[in-house]
Amino acid sequence: MGVMCKPCPETSRIVASADSLGGVAVLSVREDSPAAEAGVRRGDILLRVADRDVRTLADYVDACRTGSGQLPLLLVRAGTLVELQVELGAAARHV
Repeated sequence: MGVMCKPCPETSRIVASADSLGGVAVLSVREDSPAAEAGVRRGDILLRVADRDVRTLADYVDACRTGSGQLPLLLVRAGTLVELQVELGAAARHV
């Protein structure tokens, strides 16, 4: 997908409507990657990838590896929930 992430265990402090703890924070987004083209930004917190909750880095990796085609994302940006769609080709499955 083209992002580097770190764990973000206390999402509920960032956005009041987040009903789950966890998520992974985006540290960087590779230029010209599917994530960059979809609008993922440094500082976003990924909560859901490919209709799977992302509470740990392992959850994120598993969701990316099993996803294909349009990959729906739910993330937090500046305290607001945002939905994006990433077009994930075969070569982009490398996290």
